[in-house]
Amino acid sequence: MEPLNAKNEMRRKLLALRKHEHDAHGAEDEARFCAYVTALPQYQTAETVFCYVSFGSEPLTHALLARMRSDGKRVAVPRCEGGGVMKAKLVSSPDELQAGMYGILEPGADAPEVPFSEISLAVVPCVACDRAGMRLGRGGGYYDRFLESSSAYSICLCYEALLMPQVPREAHDRAVNAVITERGVYPKV
Repeated sequence: MEPLNAKNEMRRKLLALRKHEHDAHGAEDEARFCAYVTALPQYQTAETVFCYVSFGSEPLTHALLARMRSDGKRVAVPRCEGGGVMKAKLVSSPDELQAGMYGILEPGADAPEVPFSEISLAVVPCVACDRAGMRLGRGGGYYDRFLESSSAYSICLCYEALLMPQVPREAHDRAVNAVITERGVYPKV
């Protein structure tokens, strides 16, 4: 099977599994994800963090975003501009977010932009990933382009049930530095 077809087929099956995991444990796992992220040395030293705003069955990030703000971090979240372009925009309150082009909460166009070069730690979403840090995203390539252009320490939040031995990979796919599940950090840091 061609890599793109393999990825699409895997994505379809795993989105159903992710919804099951989210529905069964999402709220209780949110605190575990937050604790693992904030315990990272890379989090402790980060001044500017970039974190997705959870949507649908993704591991929840609302408590993590609130913790980042209370810890005095500069918090940037994604804003999709279309055509595969994603920008990091500063937010100081969840009240600044509105539904964007995909229905995902994001800052308005007038929110201050943060250059990717200023981001120390990035928390990115996935459908599934493997222990080598390769992630299967939604297929838009937004985060692969971000990972290509940023030197931030990158982590992916993934339910343990969606941690695969290996995900299909194409030349443009980029790995994260660590994967965090509700059970731990891979690779161990």
